[in-house]
Amino acid sequence: MSTAPEKIESAWENNKDGFGVTFNDRGQFNIRKFLTKEPDEINKFLEELKGCDTMLHLRFKTKGSVDRTNLHPFTVLTKKNDGVNLQFYHNGTLSS
Repeated sequence: MSTAPEKIESAWENNKDGFGVTFNDRGQFNIRKFLTKEPDEINKFLEELKGCDTMLHLRFKTKGSVDRTNLHPFTVLTKKNDGVNLQFYHNGTLSS
């Protein structure tokens, strides 16, 4: 059976164009985006988030450059007074 670090490394082999993480730390909603060439950076960051609700998305570039602006998640809506944070993740290409 694979461990979590082995699964991340396997996923990274096919999705090496950066990653984004959303996490809830003590009631505070956070987003971090990384351009990295090492899956160990992902595992290290996830280890720091143990105990937090977390969502991870690894990117495989279809269109657009490999930079932070194209990394998921994309913030769609934030209403701090209402406690609403809507993030968008997707696979593939969206056209207007």
